[in-house]
Amino acid sequence: MLRLLFDLLGLLFIGVGIILFPTPLPLGMILISIGVLLLAANEEIVQKEIRKQRRTHPRFDSLLRKLSKHSPRFLGEIVKKTDP
Repeated sequence: MLRLLFDLLGLLFIGVGIILFPTPLPLGMILISIGVLLLAANEEIVQKEIRKQRRTHPRFDSLLRKLSKHSPRFLGEIVKKTDP
């Protein structure tokens, strides 16, 4: 039940983020990022894709490492799960 809630919430954040993406404030990008992390909490395919992107793009990996230090603990755990 909790897994389904995280998946639905993640998809909701991504959907709203896509709608808000063209706004001047970066709110859309923030919502998309949170949505992807919520999906990565339970979905192995999303974790695998994030690992692949982190290996390919060192700046993205560095950004996630920095953000995990200042994020809530459960988001930091998700970033650790996707560590290449």
